[in-house]
Formats: sequence, C-alpha cells, structure tokens
Amino acid sequence: MVKKAVRIFNRVEDALIFLSILIMFFLPISDIISRLFRTTGIKGSADLQYHLVVWITMLGAMIASRQKQHISLSALASIFPKKLRRACDFFCAAVCGSIVFSIAFSSVSFVQNAFSPAQKLAGIIPVRSAMSIIPLGFFVMGLRSVMRPQKIQTAVALAISLLTPVLLALCPFEWISKITIVLMLVIFAATILGLPIFAALGGIAALLFFASDAGTFKLFGILTLADFPIIANEAYSVLTSPIFPSIPLFTIVGFILSESNAGKRLVDFFRSFLGSIPGGTAIMAVLVCAFFTSFTGASGVTILALGGILHIVLTRQNYSEKFTTGYLTASGSIGLLFPPSLPIILYGVQSHTNIKHLFAGGIFPGVVFVSILAAYAVISQKKNLQERIPFDIKNFAHSLCAAGGEIALPVIILFLFFNGIAVIVETGAISILYLLILIVFIHRDFSLKGFARVIIKSAPIAGSVLIILAMAKGLSYYIVDAQIPEILTDWCKENIQSKFVFLLILNIVLLFAGFFMDIFSAIVVLVPLILPISQAFEIDPIHLGIIFLANMELGYLTPPVGLNLFLASVRFKKPLGEIYKGVAPFLIVMLAAVLLITYVPAITQFGVSLLAGK
Repeated sequence: MVKKAVRIFNRVEDALIFLSILIMFFLPISDIISRLFRTTGIKGSADLQYHLVVWITMLGAMIASRQKQHISLSALASIFPKKLRRACDFFCAAVCGSIVFSIAFSSVSFVQNAFSPAQKLAGIIPVRSAMSIIPLGFFVMGLRSVMRPQKIQTAVALAISLLTPVLLALCPFEWISKITIVLMLVIFAATILGLPIFAALGGIAALLFFASDAGTFKLFGILTLADFPIIANEAYSVLTSPIFPSIPLFTIVGFILSESNAGKRLVDFFRSFLGSIPGGTAIMAVLVCAFFTSFTGASGVTILALGGILHIVLTRQNYSEKFTTGYLTASGSIGLLFPPSLPIILYGVQSHTNIKHLFAGGIFPGVVFVSILAAYAVISQKKNLQERIPFDIKNFAHSLCAAGGEIALPVIILFLFFNGIAVIVETGAISILYLLILIVFIHRDFSLKGFARVIIKSAPIAGSVLIILAMAKGLSYYIVDAQIPEILTDWCKENIQSKFVFLLILNIVLLFAGFFMDIFSAIVVLVPLILPISQAFEIDPIHLGIIFLANMELGYLTPPVGLNLFLASVRFKKPLGEIYKGVAPFLIVMLAAVLLITYVPAITQFGVSLLAGK
C-alpha cells in the first residue's frame, strides 16, 4: 500500500512538473503572438510566469531528491572504504534532514504571513495556496533525504532531523554563539562529504540568522522555535524575478541538445573541414564542447553528454589517454562566456548589469579561452602521428546540412535578443519551439512522447540549480544586512592602493571560491561582496562580470573539489588522481587566459562596442 502510494505521488510530481514547464513555455509564446497581432494577451501572464518558476523549482528539487541528483561533492566520499562511506552517507543524510526540515517549518510561517487570502494569480488562483508548494517541497525533500536502505537508520536520521529545530529552540542564549560555530563546522564537514550544496547554503544562512536572533515562531501554536522566514522570503523574491523564467527554459534547451544526436552531428560537421589540418580533431573537440556549454552553463552536462563520443574520436586519432581525459575535462567548462550562457544571465540579474552588454562582452574573452586551449592542444601533440581526414566537399556539404539547424540556434538567439525582437525569456521559449521542430519533426531524434520524457528528465537539473539560487539568496541577504560589503570595501581602500593588485587578489579569491562553490551559488553570494569594492577601484561592471565568470570557469577544474573533475572521473571511469594529472597542464594554460582577460579589458570592451553599441 505504501509503495503504491509513493508511486502515485511520484507520477503526480512528474505530471505537475511537465504541466508547469508546458505553461511556462506557452505563456511567452502567447505574449509574442499577442504582440504581433496587437491583441490583448493572457491576463496576469507575467505574474503567473514568475510564480511558475517557484513551482518548477520546488517540484524539480523534489524530483532531484527522489533521484539523488542534487549538486554536491559526493564523489569525494567514494574514495573511502565501503563501511566508512556508509557512515558518511548517514551523517550527510542526518545533517541534510535537519537543515531542510528547519527551513520547511519556517516556510509554513512565511506562507501564512506573507500572503493574504485575497491575493490572486491570473485573477483566479489564490497566491497563498499556490505558494504552499514551498513548505510542501521542503518537507518532501527532508523526508527523502533521510531515507536509508535500513529502516533503523531511516528512523534515527528522521529523529535527529526533527529534534534539531526543537533543541535549537531550547538552547540557552549564552550557548548560541558556541553552538553556531560547532554546527557551522558540522555543515562544512558534511559538504565536503556529499551534503547537497543547496542544503549547505540554507544551513549556513539559517545558523547565521539564528545566531543574530532573527525571531521566533510557534510550531502548531505550542512550541517556540527559531524562525528563519527570511530564507523563504528571499527564495521567493529571487525566484519571482522577471528574468528568472529564462533559467529553466534555457536549462531545458541545453538538456534537449545533450539528449539528442546534436552532438554527433556537430562532431561530424567540424571534422569534415577541420580534420584535414594538423590537430584538427582536437580543435573540433573544443569547439563542440564550447557550443554545448554555452547552453548547459558549465554544469558538467557537456562532459556527461559528449565525453564518450569525443573520447573515442580523439583516442582513435592516436591522442594519449592522459591527454584526452585532461583535454575533455578542461573543455567541459569552455563556452561559459558565450551567449546564451545561464551564468551570464544570472550575473546580470544579481549585479543589475545589462545582460545584452554582458553577452556581447563575453564573446571575445570566450574566443580567447577556446583559442588558447586549442593552440596548446595542437602544439603539445604535434609529434603524435595523427591520421588526417582529406577534405571532401560532398562530405562537408552533407554534414553542414545535417548540423545546420543546431549551428543556426545561437545565431537566431543573438539576432532576436540583440535586435529587441524578443526579451530573454521569450528567446528561451522560442529556442524550445525551434528544437521541437528541428529534433522531433526534421531529424526525428525523438517522438513527441520522447520529447516530453526528455523535458521531464531535465526537471531535476533545473530544480537542483534553482534551489541552490533560492538558498544562496538567503545567505546573500544576511551578508548585505550585516554590512559586510561596506566593511570589506573600507578595508580594501585602506590597505590596497593599486587597482592591479586588487585584480590579482580578486582572481585568487575567486579561484579559491571555485574550489568549494558551484558557479550559481557563487554568483548570488559573492557578487554583492565584490561589486562595491570593484566600484571603489573604478572597474567597469561588465569587465568585472567577465573576470568573475572566467575565474569560476577555472574553478570547475581546480583540485581538490572542482565539480568537473568528479564528473570526468565518473564519465571516463578514472581515479581522481589520474584526472588531476591529466587536467594540470590545461589548468595552467587556462589560468594564463584568465590573467590575459583580467589585465586587458579591451578584449571585453571590444565586443560590447561592436555588438551592443555601448
């Protein structure tokens, strides 16, 4: 009976996430049609879109919990013996449950107090009822996080998770600071061992608000608990931002590309005219990776989707195993600076910088990354005997026809967005419609039913990214509220006299942050810290954004815990030590590219002047 109820609940989740995404896709398309025919659009369309992001976030995060797909550093624990690994899993489950249940309880308070019964979405849907998905989502994630193979472990983890908020409430005031430090260390240890990043960010924010005596609330009207409604409030405020619907839409675009045969078509196309030149196969690999990463946002999807086929192609051309794994691991984050990169969109939202200018500013620094990596690959491997593929005009024309649809996609996006024909959210919806026609009806990689399954399959990826952003915003709020940016700005003014020294320190700090933070949480948490300092040193905000993203691109590859290193270890079935050795030379080359981009702002400014007219 219980198993049947769980299966039904899972199916309801899948149906709701698909329906939410479908409506999210339909609303921008309907806005475009209404504008073209000068008719009245759907009432409350924009407001409904924003709140749908909350549903997609919570449902996607719930499904990610169900499928154990939340972004984490879990691969680190895989090096431990089996028994120790189980202990680490239990420890992380108990910590995750404690954090998520604490936020779930305070989310109930937030929903009750933040929305009046009279508020409506699209004129008919009560906002309070719709936003009940927030506490419901956290409760479901909390339950799923403590579920273990053994019932006794599940019971113990659940008991710890539910008792933690109660024990914090009963904590004497004079103990709060000491307990906060201990619990911070616990969260840090759990994060290293595999705690989902969203839970780590939420837990740190909750502890900071707890230590600052943010308030209390009554649980079921009986027990007074530490209250963290600010976390839920900030999550709601960031998820309902006007630009945020573009994030799940472009996440779906990237996932559709990765699940289709687009990768094979692009490989065939680039090989058809690059295979005849020395190192052409290596150049092809980095170009294909850059194309995919511009849509997937350097989330590691590129490595997982293309790693297999590119590994085969490179090794068959006599590239060594060490070179191939290192090169593909490094190439997995290449393309982050090309539009329509999700991190660029998010950075623009968080820093209040023109996204169009950021897109334009990132193109030529992105070209620098691709060129330097490709040049190193060609030069370092020139002694290898690599069979060249003679250029064949018929083969080139055939591969161009096959891959032309995918190649045209970024061009269409840039044309629509830069010419003001469609806003970024509408561009995301158009991209999905374009891929539906291209992949289902022209290439027939999927049937319509298969296309729907791919969209559902993308839900946990979108949810795991969005829930990180939601939790990071709570931590960001605390940082700003505590006036930490102002304190750091004053310190930097007094102790750092040179703009160039500051930029070097900034590179080091961002590189270090990339060891432990994914790019999405880093943007939300760190941008409010560095933005006022950079303004004090008169650094152009667009140039700052490109520096920030370039460093984060490098952070994905930096030992010991760069995310792409773990994904490459899994994808290529290699120990982490071998991945570290393989990627080391590429890391040095890319560091040189970061320094070049940092100290030659003209590389960024040229693109802005040329394409955005600034």
